[in-house]
Amino acid sequence: MKTVLQHAYQNRSTTYTNTSTNSRYLELLEELVRMEKARMKLNADCTEYLISTIGLDLGIAAKTLNLMLHKAGVLRMTRAGWVLTGDYQDAGYAFYKIPPVQTKSAKTRHTIMWTEKGRALVTSIARQTRR
Repeated sequence: MKTVLQHAYQNRSTTYTNTSTNSRYLELLEELVRMEKARMKLNADCTEYLISTIGLDLGIAAKTLNLMLHKAGVLRMTRAGWVLTGDYQDAGYAFYKIPPVQTKSAKTRHTIMWTEKGRALVTSIARQTRR
């Protein structure tokens, strides 16, 4: 899929003799660059991570990482699984996904999906705990 900038570059005219056309073209390209940067930032903010994925990057098992977060006061265990503690719940670190499939005991379990901000927090806590 072409980016906005690639499309604009490929569809440009080969000759420009009018300076006002040149400056307008540059303005439009600058606007496209701003739009593309905003789109990329939005996509980066929407990235989701499982604790196991973060653990793989750090070389730590997901279970161990969850225990580290528990000791740091970020997570607590409930019957439904791990949940964020009050200080971290609405801070944009993570959100919950409930899978459509239930467990054999008919209990609904959820999955914590960490955002980029949450991934940075988990990484920071893991590095501090390792020292």
